Amino acid sequence: MSGPLLGAAALRRRLTAVNARLVEAAELLEANPFREAAPAWLDASPRLASELLRLDDATLDTLELDAAALTERLGRLDGRYATLPALTSIGRWPDRPPAVPPAEPAHVPGRKWAQIRAFLGALAPDADPAVDWCAGKGHLGRQLHLRAGAPVRCIEVDAALCAGGEALARTLPVVFERRDVIADPPELHPEERVVALHACGHLHDLLIDRSARAGVRGLAFAPCCYHLGSDRGAPWLPAAQSGPRTGLPDELVRFAVRETVTAPRYVRRRRRLERSYRLAFEALRRELDARRPDYRAIPSVPGRLLSAGFPAFCAHAAAHLGLELPAELDAEHWLALGTQADARARRLELARAPFRRLLELRMVLDRALALAEAGYAVGVGEFCERALTPRNLLIIAERLT
Repeated sequence: MSGPLLGAAALRRRLTAVNARLVEAAELLEANPFREAAPAWLDASPRLASELLRLDDATLDTLELDAAALTERLGRLDGRYATLPALTSIGRWPDRPPAVPPAEPAHVPGRKWAQIRAFLGALAPDADPAVDWCAGKGHLGRQLHLRAGAPVRCIEVDAALCAGGEALARTLPVVFERRDVIADPPELHPEERVVALHACGHLHDLLIDRSARAGVRGLAFAPCCYHLGSDRGAPWLPAAQSGPRTGLPDELVRFAVRETVTAPRYVRRRRRLERSYRLAFEALRRELDARRPDYRAIPSVPGRLLSAGFPAFCAHAAAHLGLELPAELDAEHWLALGTQADARARRLELARAPFRRLLELRMVLDRALALAEAGYAVGVGEFCERALTPRNLLIIAERLT
């Protein structure tokens, strides 16, 4: 694999190619088989449909967790998948000593610690003042100081997390500022460097905006959850002026990060149970409300409602939609329909699953290019394996003047 993408020209070329492939695959991407049992592409791509619908359960389970194997398999049938590996290939940032100690502190979860080590390993040690943006307890900020001696400001809105971070920092020059970065953004300074490990959508967008306005010396951040912070249904919009100007629908932005590669098995089982409940209720709803054949969404439900069983789920969903359930509910019948519908939807969903990384790159490369337009030398690369976190893209930017 090649190295990180470096510089505005390289970012723009890849971004343009990524956007072109997404436009070409629009028919596959826009179809949500959970909501429509017969997407239009089934007739247009019969070989692809046949390949997916005949998958046995074991192969389905494997392909849902192995994007590379799925892409290779589908690439033998459909040219829209053949170039995805090249388009989504982003090299790793090189590890730079001194490394963060490998021993896991008792107060930092193991996976989080591994991410912090990998994140800091991609950065050149620097004693410039630093800001840990949306810091939590400041695990990243403390290690940033211990690695190179930098004084660190940790910006965090949660009072309990700030208190916990101050207790862990003790006498280190790591200070906490309790602040809502949206309602009351902190002042940033030209001599500072800003870091953020998995700042969600609106938080990393605000980080980019405030940092560029202040002309900070450098930024290093791993974006995450690109949909968070926007109104439900609002599209994601590009920021770079010299790149593609088309946005992305909210549903596709959410789809891009809807992965289970690091989820425990019990979490995957619970998600499948919820999907089958939702589809079973939808079949029932269409019988009760035949005048509205389109899928009707039910908001998120707590885990305890799933544990209470399908009749309880139906009662909750019917109350939300203002429907009256039949006196005798044949739960077994509707659950069988829901399970069957979910099996079909899971297979058809594989048609667009290989494009998740492409959708993510569409958003990350745009934000990186926007920083380049603001006067920064910018690169995008991976900082760890996807098995550690699927959100493993790291943007590093250095002020040019």
